[in-house]
Amino acid sequence: MGDSLGLVRSRSSVDDLLAAARQRLQRCTPLQAWDAYQSGALLVDIRPVVHRRIEGEIPGSLILERNVLEWRLDPGSGARIPDAAQDHRVVVVCNEGYTSSLAAAALLDVGVSLATDLEGGFRGWRAAGLPTVSGATPTGRRVPAAGSSRAPPRTPRPLSPSWLFRVLASGLDEGLALHGGAVRNAATAAAGRHAWTSSSETGAAALSR
Repeated sequence: MGDSLGLVRSRSSVDDLLAAARQRLQRCTPLQAWDAYQSGALLVDIRPVVHRRIEGEIPGSLILERNVLEWRLDPGSGARIPDAAQDHRVVVVCNEGYTSSLAAAALLDVGVSLATDLEGGFRGWRAAGLPTVSGATPTGRRVPAAGSSRAPPRTPRPLSPSWLFRVLASGLDEGLALHGGAVRNAATAAAGRHAWTSSSETGAAALSR
């Protein structure tokens, strides 16, 4: 009917929806998600069981399938889980960080004000060297936390100028020492050749007399 009145319905592509969702989120890198989890945030894995069985799971994460996510985490829902709270930070995890953005935006809409998602998804988490376990935890349950105490990889600290200067100075000293040794060896060899030549010349002179 709207079309017959000359009204054109606006249409958004999935890329538009994704961009709009991410503008509302303060997304977490894998290391930020690790820190958030250590501080009490809820990691919610919405991946299908077939993917979790093949690729693994995040220790301590809560398994909730996408089709029940809002009902389980909406603070006002009769089907909510005990962890559902308006001010509880929730980090949604999918395979690569796309579906999770849309899901996290939906949680914002139902009142989970601190909902966000994981950049790169589970695969980004695994690529960062963070803990994973094998298994296929049933939906609504937490993945056993065994092995989650392993520390995340540390970001290398930048080298200080003073440290670099000491290394370069040390290398220069060693180079000079080696060079000096070579010079000394060459001088000794030259002196030996000179002494041998002198003695040879003296001997020849004596024979000629």
